[in-house]
Amino acid sequence: IYGLRVLPRGIRHLTTLQSLRLEWCIGLEAIPDWIGELCSLSRLEMIGIPILSLPQEMMRLTELKVLVLEVCLLLGERCQRETGRDWHKIQHIEQVIIR
Repeated sequence: IYGLRVLPRGIRHLTTLQSLRLEWCIGLEAIPDWIGELCSLSRLEMIGIPILSLPQEMMRLTELKVLVLEVCLLLGERCQRETGRDWHKIQHIEQVIIR
């Protein structure tokens, strides 16, 4: 999904969705709490997203195996292994890639 300001609410009902890629959504200020309802999500990529933190509900994404944060400077800092403020929300994810 490219260039959104708000994630469409209808996405929350896609419980079999396995991969989501958000690119250059400059106006996107937050990932909604309902992200935790995407119980089949195994890969989440965020590229050029200016959000400041991840919702607590990220911990509910138990099938999430890959998280890619590319050109997400503030969020990338918060998601640094063991030292980032949001690390506890994503520590269950096998592969966290920050570029």
